[in-house]
Amino acid sequence: MVTTGALLSIAGFRDGRQAQEFPSFGSERTGAPVVAFCQLADGSIRLREPVMAPDALIVQDATMLHQVDVFAGLRPDGFLLVNGTLQECPAGAGPAPDGRLGHPRSRKSTMITRFLAGVAHAAPRERRPFPAPGEPMRILIGADTYPPDINGAAQFAARLARGLVGRGHEVHVICPARPGGPRREVSGDVTVHRVRSVPMPLHRTMRTCAPWVATRAADRLIEQLGPDVVHVQSSFAVGRAVLRSADARGIPTVATNHVMPENLLGYVPGPRWLGPPIGRLVWSDIVRVYGRARVVTAPSPHAVDLLRAHGLGGTALAVSCGVDIAAYESQLARPVAVPPVVLFVGRLDPEKNVDQLVRAVAGLPDVTAEIIGDGRCREDLEALARRLGAADRIRFRGTVPFPTLVRAYQRCDMFCMPGTAELQSLVTMEAMAAGLPIVAADASALPHLVMSGVNGFLFRPGDIGDLGTRIADLARRPQARAEAGRNSRRLIAGHALDFTLDAYEQVYAAAAGEGETVGPGMLRA
Repeated sequence: MVTTGALLSIAGFRDGRQAQEFPSFGSERTGAPVVAFCQLADGSIRLREPVMAPDALIVQDATMLHQVDVFAGLRPDGFLLVNGTLQECPAGAGPAPDGRLGHPRSRKSTMITRFLAGVAHAAPRERRPFPAPGEPMRILIGADTYPPDINGAAQFAARLARGLVGRGHEVHVICPARPGGPRREVSGDVTVHRVRSVPMPLHRTMRTCAPWVATRAADRLIEQLGPDVVHVQSSFAVGRAVLRSADARGIPTVATNHVMPENLLGYVPGPRWLGPPIGRLVWSDIVRVYGRARVVTAPSPHAVDLLRAHGLGGTALAVSCGVDIAAYESQLARPVAVPPVVLFVGRLDPEKNVDQLVRAVAGLPDVTAEIIGDGRCREDLEALARRLGAADRIRFRGTVPFPTLVRAYQRCDMFCMPGTAELQSLVTMEAMAAGLPIVAADASALPHLVMSGVNGFLFRPGDIGDLGTRIADLARRPQARAEAGRNSRRLIAGHALDFTLDAYEQVYAAAAGEGETVGPGMLRA
């Protein structure tokens, strides 16, 4: 019994909670029972005293059921686990007609108990009916990356969680812990459950969870919360564990894909010819994992087409990640910089192709560039700028706080996105919300945001001369920049975050079978 209490306290501590365990020995040599107490709490435990009104009772020796009143103080809706068989239970504590175990002190109250192979396991909680339209939902978001991680998937998960809380829903997020261990924290009324993690082998700035750790954490949290709907953001360790656990319990599931193989291949060592077969394996895994979800979403029609092309069946919808437009708007007139400044924001990793921007700006003596973000390519990019004699015109700002980022959007003259692995591009949408003209690669989902000649230009991917021409064209025509910026604001209006929240509330109801049949025409893509 003492060991059981100690194990429970260790498990609670590893789960990020405060824990206290201590035994209460009696005259055990004369047959008196040994009792141990275990307390688990989210905050500090300041008292050391016996637990007189437990939420759960573990009976290690089933003969105690016949000798002492072990149920004294136990809540009528508490949990009972007995190391024994049904035949060892006292009269009145056997299964009720509904299969649950009756409390011997009150036939009206029940213990949620199941005896299997001599060891009792708590039965899954009974699911409540899905909330009616307009009623708050309990939503669990499974994310393999979440702030303080800096990437589009992490930022979307956080914005979605905050937005749903703002609409009155109860939102929980399960994600890998940062250094410091597993814990539970509350950020802006979003409850974040961080699971024990390790650095990702090929991406040292990211963390991941061992599959068995993610599975245990997902099972435990879903049993504890009983969410109305589960929404996963990736097919990696946490996402797949949460999706599998929810699916096994019949909980409505939604899965959103933010990943292309190209986002991963830059971190995989080996010859280039390995790229295509690895890419096929990645797509196959995404489709296999997401095949469990009742509804699959992706942030753009292009992203949905990719899933379909790689074999995904079932319901798949384009739902924009959305952007809080008001956060990037400025009431002040944009200053006219001399020379004009082109801005890039994002990870400095291979698939972003920032070297193409550096080379293009190096060939334009009347243009400067501001590059915000960090990543494995930063040192090489800084060295390239020096080698091309443009280090004085290309400033690398690194990672900056949000207010500084907003000011950069509002200060610069145009935005460039040379990446070719964008399933939508949150930073491009932020730049549009700030009223910037866009120069972007004619690749992936970027043509869904940029209309060439309307709110900027698309350039041929990899063609540095074409990229330089597009930047130079906007640089020498301030009126054209202003007009393209106004068009950016007009086009981004359809991607307002409120529309995204509307869409996901609708998707959640449809996943539960409570809404209308979901179709692309119902959602803003």
